[in-house]
Amino acid sequence: PLIGIISAGKFVDISSCPIHLPALNSLLLTLKELITEYKLHPYDIETKQGELKFVQLQQAFGQNQFLMRLVLRSRESLDRIKILWHQVLAVRFPQLQVFSVNLQPAHQAIFEGKEEIILSSLPYLTHYFDKIFFYSGPQSFTQVTPAVAKEIYSLSSNFLEQRNCTTILDLFCGTGPFSFFCAPRAKKIIGLELSAEAIRLATLAAKNQGLSHLQFATLDLAQPNALLQQITGPIDAIIV
Repeated sequence: PLIGIISAGKFVDISSCPIHLPALNSLLLTLKELITEYKLHPYDIETKQGELKFVQLQQAFGQNQFLMRLVLRSRESLDRIKILWHQVLAVRFPQLQVFSVNLQPAHQAIFEGKEEIILSSLPYLTHYFDKIFFYSGPQSFTQVTPAVAKEIYSLSSNFLEQRNCTTILDLFCGTGPFSFFCAPRAKKIIGLELSAEAIRLATLAAKNQGLSHLQFATLDLAQPNALLQQITGPIDAIIV
């Protein structure tokens, strides 16, 4: 099989993409072989046949640890994937810390379904930036280029520090990286996000770093009244 994207109606192979982190390219090349060996038939949009819809790979910032997620149409290949994980991937790639299967049965351009099956013992990666860390799992959004991500987070933190912003509202916060970068200079940060899983990981990371002045909550930010109920005092700055 080929691994790639459709661009301007043409298929572009990305299994050796030069902007990928090198270790991800290596993992992709192995995965191409295993997709055939374990009969993970790619989903065909026109015929609505096949099982494998998407592959998600992620490397932890500052660590040689990886996440792999397979998005499937159904459970048809789940038993084979369990064998693939326990007998092959977990043995050959001990740095592959998080492995999951997501079920997305709808014939729609939707990246993921509601059901997530974690097959690894560890459900999330830890991303380190010097003394700061945060978590991300299969259902979490994370910036994919560490050097760029660090610049974005640092720029925001420095900007707010220069303006003496100590009470901050972090909207669409995900697993909280902006909040964690701003935490050393802030008195209070409220992070809000629709994804309950992202908020669970943000809350866990805050607890494990002793950052009691960071508060995270699940909220649909399309509902203005619900947002206003979260604000109980003056806010110096909003990160969006």
